[in-house]
Amino acid sequence: MAEKLVPNLRFAGFNDEWVSQKFKDNLDIKSGKGFKASEYSKIGIPLLKIDNVSYGKVSWETKDYLPQDYLDKYPGLVLKANDIVLALNRPITNNKLKIAKLTKEDEISILYQRVGKIFVNEDLINKEFIFQLLNKEIFRFVLKNSVGSDQPFISTNQLKELEFNVPQFEEQEKIGKFLFFINAKIELLEKQYHAYKNFKKYLMQQIFTQKLRFNFTDEWEKYLLGDISLIGKGFTPSTSNPSFWDGDLKWLSIADMNQGKYINQTTKKITSDGSKNKEPVKKGTLLMSFKLSIGKLGILTEDMYTNEAICNFKWKNKDVLTEYMYYYLSSINILKYGSQAAKGITLNNETLSTIPVLLPSLEEQKKIINILSDVDLKISMLENSINDTSKFKKGLLQQMFV
Repeated sequence: MAEKLVPNLRFAGFNDEWVSQKFKDNLDIKSGKGFKASEYSKIGIPLLKIDNVSYGKVSWETKDYLPQDYLDKYPGLVLKANDIVLALNRPITNNKLKIAKLTKEDEISILYQRVGKIFVNEDLINKEFIFQLLNKEIFRFVLKNSVGSDQPFISTNQLKELEFNVPQFEEQEKIGKFLFFINAKIELLEKQYHAYKNFKKYLMQQIFTQKLRFNFTDEWEKYLLGDISLIGKGFTPSTSNPSFWDGDLKWLSIADMNQGKYINQTTKKITSDGSKNKEPVKKGTLLMSFKLSIGKLGILTEDMYTNEAICNFKWKNKDVLTEYMYYYLSSINILKYGSQAAKGITLNNETLSTIPVLLPSLEEQKKIINILSDVDLKISMLENSINDTSKFKKGLLQQMFV
């Protein structure tokens, strides 16, 4: 007997089987037009290009415009709130499908080539439901039709033959409304997250230009980084000697320096032979990348070794607080102190030593640390909430769809 087409998780009152249908049965897709650069204008109607299609929403970080009268010239290409658009070229990046639904906050825009607008028969298909379903089904479709690591340009004719399962309209509405509220919660959390990130950036600019002093009045002392710190750097054991690797000693590379303020994880470990009997960098030490990816910062929460592209700072006196220096160095453009090399801009001990440092009193350093740490904590909490809610949604999608 064939297995029934029903989801594992379902709202009460729905018992009917889902039915299989093709994309073309109740949906259609049309791509945009390749407007010439000579047609662009400085102001007018935004042109929605492939770069504007993000994950679930439209991103307007970059904008090109067409004249206002193009709305009348190309009515079939006009996009407005609740329209669904899909990137047709390289549609998957960062393991996510570039499909978006415009909101009321998005401006009316015009569809460009390599982006498809999905039309929905809303008498039979709930738009919010199908948006979530297509996110899953088109993702699978693209992977199935990929050759090696190459993603195809999505053929709209092939896409129209895509098969998927749908329930009756009332159940679609119920699922769509439920997922809409979850998406709204994620979107709100993301807005709060970005607002706090921007607030932190503003706060740091005000603090380190001394416009915000928290009632302190003492003048900040000026030093060079080499005046207040001994600057060390790590090493890489020979990769041709297997006895140096896969041991118990953590070894940090630049790729590991994306953990935020505190660092405790490494992708690789070395053996005692690989350590060459050198002392590890101690817990509580501030690290900074100074080659290739310059200016990544972090504070160790345990002893570990690092590679030679990461430097460490040992303060020469107790008037320098590590967390203050983490925030201070985060606020300046480290790149401008580097020099051009074959593989890009790099720094060395000499150039690192000449980076200027502004140092307030110990008490003001503590105040700055407390203020910025509180903001960091709020950012971290919001990030965790976004991740947790997104995982919850992903689990629901796996259970609520057939």
